[in-house]
Amino acid sequence: MKTKLLTIKEFAEAAGVSTQAIYKRLATDLRPYLQQVESRKMLDNKALKEVFNIESCKPVANDLQPIIQSLQEELKAKNAQIEALQLQNSQLTTALENTTASLKAAQALHAATMQQQALPEPKEEKEPEAPRARGLFSWFKK
Repeated sequence: MKTKLLTIKEFAEAAGVSTQAIYKRLATDLRPYLQQVESRKMLDNKALKEVFNIESCKPVANDLQPIIQSLQEELKAKNAQIEALQLQNSQLTTALENTTASLKAAQALHAATMQQQALPEPKEEKEPEAPRARGLFSWFKK
């Protein structure tokens, strides 16, 4: 049977102690179970039972499977909500852009109206009057 090797961190979690406690014990009772794999210190799974009197690591996934499944369903629901909110956000953004364009057009129209009202009314051009004759009897010619 092939022995399972655990990293120091995994071994410490399985044994319920800190990684520092495992490193301290590497020089004494854990030395026979220590192996170097690709320059990483690994401990044989048998050390859990023989040194700590703990049965080997059992896969916890079976116990957590219902929780994982419910969380995945929640994630699907949340993703659907996010998509709906993103769609609503894009629709509101489009509506806001259209409203902004309408407001700019209305503002330009209002400014043109105000500018037109501020201009003086054009006066009709009158023909220049001929200079009046001055004299004593000039008023009789009319």
